[in-house]
Amino acid sequence: MSELSGDSATPVAVRIAGDFSFPLNRTFQDVLRRYPKGERDFEVDLTNVEQLDASALGMLLQLRDHSRDGVSVTLINPSDAVRAALAEAPIGKLLIVTSE
Repeated sequence: MSELSGDSATPVAVRIAGDFSFPLNRTFQDVLRRYPKGERDFEVDLTNVEQLDASALGMLLQLRDHSRDGVSVTLINPSDAVRAALAEAPIGKLLIVTSE
């Protein structure tokens, strides 16, 4: 997992590869600690994510709660399998999902 940040007007870009699952939790929490709650938007690039589990959905909800206005999280380029998992979970209705 990697993260890029510009000025406060630019969303923080988080890139995840492989399985988005519990082993990434500590790294994910470190990203959240770097940005004060409510001050930034986030974009999560899922292009290289093969699968995600329930803990990944929980991390995305935490990110949503941590973002500006509690809604400013965009998931970018999920695979068909990841998109299907998001659609099955209520979280799919709480986040913006887009393909670039």
